[in-house]
Amino acid sequence: MKKIHMIPAALLIGSLALVSCAPSQPTQNAQTVSSVMTETPTYTSSSRSVESTAGTIAASEEATMTLLANSSEDPGSGSGGVRYSLGSLKVSEQAAANAVLKAVLNDTSYQEFADSSYLEISGTPSDDGTWGISFGGPSESASVEFSDGSISFSPVDMTVPATRLPQMGAFYETLTEEQLGMLETGLPVSTLDSSQQEMLLDLVSNSIGLADTETTATAISEIRATLSETYLFGTPDGLTLALSGPHVDFEVSHQGSTAKITYRDPSTDSLTAEDRVDTAGVAAAPPEIV
Repeated sequence: MKKIHMIPAALLIGSLALVSCAPSQPTQNAQTVSSVMTETPTYTSSSRSVESTAGTIAASEEATMTLLANSSEDPGSGSGGVRYSLGSLKVSEQAAANAVLKAVLNDTSYQEFADSSYLEISGTPSDDGTWGISFGGPSESASVEFSDGSISFSPVDMTVPATRLPQMGAFYETLTEEQLGMLETGLPVSTLDSSQQEMLLDLVSNSIGLADTETTATAISEIRATLSETYLFGTPDGLTLALSGPHVDFEVSHQGSTAKITYRDPSTDSLTAEDRVDTAGVAAAPPEIV
């Protein structure tokens, strides 16, 4: 992962804190998470990893102090972090947790994870160490690692409207009959022409671009650098596609009007063979009946 020279977090946090006051002070009973978030400092994601990191540090520290009394160890998480069940929290506490997501996610992704039911913070938030957060709900989940100014997302599981991924259909239309026939056993991505490779990377970028543009660009550049070792799998009907390589385990599966996305970075995850994308299962999957 690319290292980024750090800017002092205090300066960044000062530039990221946006404070707005509601016209009137509602009573506690009338408050909503949205109204509370507009009354308190909000740390928003930016275009740079270092600034997103600084904002997430500030939001995580504030959330930790706010939620400490409501924390409970989740023995099933296996990360050693503290997991907060958001549904059981007061409005002000939910707002503190949502501020963490607001800091690390871009606007589109924040809306997709707006119904998260838990937030887990592992390690001590800092700009020169390694720590992480995990969050999600019934159909979406993501883990983020912060390390010396860089940000990496893995694993990610989410369901999005199929219309969000027009690149998938467009990419399939470029495949020749010979290439379609190779999807079952694995089509070397290196055999695709440059325009096909760019369409494929654009699909991955649009699927996993959850945070700032620099974080996404870094992840895509690492995948691009190892395309010669990456293979493409899929079904001839164009409903399922998977990539497997040194820096990517990625699958998109269309399910009616939605698309299920699974993403792992094998270089950062401790993946067992069973955890990796089942490319054999992708190729053998029967056509979906819609």
